Amino acid sequence: RFLKLDSIIYRELSDLKSTLSGTNPLSNFKVHLSSTIANMFFVYFCSKRFDIHNPRYQEMIKHYDNVFYEVNQGYASDFLPWLSYFQTNSHKRKLSRASQSIRAFVMEFLMNERIAKYNKKHTKADNEEEDYVDSLLDSVYSSTDKVNMDLDTALFSLEDIVGGHTAISNFIMKTLGFLVNHPNVQAKIQQEVDAMTLNARPVTLADRKQMPYTEATILESIRMITSPIVPHVATQDSSIGGKLTNTELTLVPCRFPNDYSWNE
Repeated sequence: RFLKLDSIIYRELSDLKSTLSGTNPLSNFKVHLSSTIANMFFVYFCSKRFDIHNPRYQEMIKHYDNVFYEVNQGYASDFLPWLSYFQTNSHKRKLSRASQSIRAFVMEFLMNERIAKYNKKHTKADNEEEDYVDSLLDSVYSSTDKVNMDLDTALFSLEDIVGGHTAISNFIMKTLGFLVNHPNVQAKIQQEVDAMTLNARPVTLADRKQMPYTEATILESIRMITSPIVPHVATQDSSIGGKLTNTELTLVPCRFPNDYSWNE
């Protein structure tokens, strides 16, 4: 799986580099970046790669970005759920339309074919799981599971995981913004990359342990960027900093005091 992910990243970044080598490379940069990262997710979890210039694919990327934007706005209803009854219908319709469009894309271009392939495959002796989609379909259709998952839940699970590409692309965009204002950090990262690769090959995941400064930069970006908006719920009694937390307690992450200072 590690080698598979590494090869996927290499291929998609190579294609992104080719795309950006054309005229006006920064035009629609975020669209190109999001489309590239989404393909990484689709190939890794679903064994499916899309043409990034496909209009339906681009529409799906846009809808995911809109949903991600909405859920990270920090509405009062995120912390006081009963306030959701007072949200405007236009807001709900916007999210509903985006979600329905994403579902239509996933079904038309991925799941209809995979469900048919799964049913055909399971009439034979060879039923080895190929990827995450097969695992989900096993949970839906396998009679050996103690608790079967319904197809709708499986689709939500898949859409949530694939939607992770939006978080990654937005994270990269924000990190690049930080780097623009810190040329000294750029220089140190470049030095580490050059020392590791000798300008003879691309950086790989295997280089991570030998690139502590680059990894520290990424972790510092995560600390600053990770959204505190979406609350989480404790699944069991525990304690944080000596304070007890009960099951089903709503938890909102609190980052370091210097949230907006990039500690070098």
